[in-house]
Amino acid sequence: MNTVSAEIASWAAATGLEGRQWQEGGILKISKLEGPMILWRTEFSNEFRREWASTCASTNPGVMVKAWSEQGRAKVLSTTAKSMGWSVR
Repeated sequence: MNTVSAEIASWAAATGLEGRQWQEGGILKISKLEGPMILWRTEFSNEFRREWASTCASTNPGVMVKAWSEQGRAKVLSTTAKSMGWSVR
């Protein structure tokens, strides 16, 4: 979970994101961005890093992934190892 700061709210408004969650004080549920089961396409990760560094590097990158997901620029999918047929202890 991440609380929306004034900076994030301003950035969100400038990029066309709407909704109560993007207003200052709103709560965003963001995805985990690292770990052994997280997959990134190289082209996507390079574009993401460049834009994140130039526009909102002072914020959690998960916020930008959430924004991109809402804008249709990123797909965030969740699953479990068990549902994929893997046996993990």
